[in-house]
Amino acid sequence: MQRKPTMATSTQDGVQNMQLEQIVSRSRMEAVDALARLIPSATQMGSLQELRKQYDAYAQTNGTKLAEVSATRTSEMVGVVKGVEEAVESVQFIDSTLRNIRYLTEDCQGLITSKQTVHELSIVRRNLEKVIEHVEVVSSVESRAQKVQEMLRNPSNFVKAYEKLAALEADIASLLSAVAKDAKDPQQGVEALEAFFVKVGKTNTIVEDHLWHICDDIVSLCENRPFEVVEYAKVIQCQEIIEEKRRSNKVQFTEKRWRDKFIKRLQSRAKQKFQSMIEQADSGTLPPTDICSELTDKLVGLVNYYDIVKPCFPPNFMIFEAVQKNIS
Repeated sequence: MQRKPTMATSTQDGVQNMQLEQIVSRSRMEAVDALARLIPSATQMGSLQELRKQYDAYAQTNGTKLAEVSATRTSEMVGVVKGVEEAVESVQFIDSTLRNIRYLTEDCQGLITSKQTVHELSIVRRNLEKVIEHVEVVSSVESRAQKVQEMLRNPSNFVKAYEKLAALEADIASLLSAVAKDAKDPQQGVEALEAFFVKVGKTNTIVEDHLWHICDDIVSLCENRPFEVVEYAKVIQCQEIIEEKRRSNKVQFTEKRWRDKFIKRLQSRAKQKFQSMIEQADSGTLPPTDICSELTDKLVGLVNYYDIVKPCFPPNFMIFEAVQKNIS
């Protein structure tokens, strides 16, 4: 049986309907506010469009760079593939060449009846080549020495002349070493060759005469033509280096010892000048005033050795020290 609605019931239903309408209305307003917050403003829409353009530009740039990188990598890979192909072809060519060499070697072994004979002939050929070289050296010695002597007539050619002489002497030393090693009678072989080297010895004497000549007036020469003296000093030093190499290689040779001889000659010249003054003073032929004057001149000469002569020579020559020690 259905119950009829009363006044209280109707009032209660009205209140509930109003509350419901308020809730729905509030929900709509909140939804509208939320939607408004989600929809960007006109300024924001412009920014979105600008961002879209930038994105499109970046995408295009990146796409171009990606295409370039891809093309580069593709080109590199093509190069690598070509390199591998060429390497394979080279290996195949080498392998084919080696097979041909092996085949020819085996074929030649069948044709050659005596390997020992071929080996001996090769040794004979090499020995003949050495003999020809030695003969060429011997036959050219005199003309080369003559050329050096002609160059020595001009003092400006002294260094070049010495270089040619040093080269000639090196060839002779090599020849004598070979003879001493290979000849049945080394002493006899060397003695037989010495007759061809007489002119070389004379040329060497001429070179030494040039060196000793500058000792006679070394101060004046160092003062007026220092570069010439420097060249002479270089020659002496070069000869020392050559002799040191020969000693280290245990090669038998006659040492020239040019530096020792040069310094002794300088000492002798300086001592002679002081000695003559002392002898005159002892004999009474030189007055005391002249002795003082002579001593002053000699001291000035010694100073000149330090100021003028010493700079023209290498430090290890110790030119000034040697002269000072000899006259003190």
